[in-house]
Amino acid sequence: KELIYTESDLIITPIIDNPKIVKQVPVRFDSKTLHIPAYSVEKLSSMKDVDWNNFLKRVCSLLDSTEKNTGAARSKLNLLYYLCTVAVHKEIASRLINSQLFPILIQQLRAAANWDIRAKVARVIGLMALHTSELGENVPVSE
Repeated sequence: KELIYTESDLIITPIIDNPKIVKQVPVRFDSKTLHIPAYSVEKLSSMKDVDWNNFLKRVCSLLDSTEKNTGAARSKLNLLYYLCTVAVHKEIASRLINSQLFPILIQQLRAAANWDIRAKVARVIGLMALHTSELGENVPVSE
């Protein structure tokens, strides 16, 4: 039998500078417009459970807000950029993925109308999964 192919199947295109491949922009957050304190990784690691839970509640409430204006979307993106920077640390990634934040991120991944928010949520989830050292049994990873 003859194989079906097109001429474009035989053309080799380099990956470098290929406009079809979206490059990840460097993650930078603006601490002035972040609606939570921009704690360092060291500060987050040394937080007591009560302070950590308060911090997580604020993060979750900001991510779970249903405001639809561009300012709300921009502040969510800024918060997700911040989470990207702290999620690359082993201890913080483990604490975040085993917290109440993970189901909210999954919900945002499904429901967010803004594709930039969805992309950053996926990036945060990926970074947490990559850098976590332990995964609790109750973490809904099958979602």
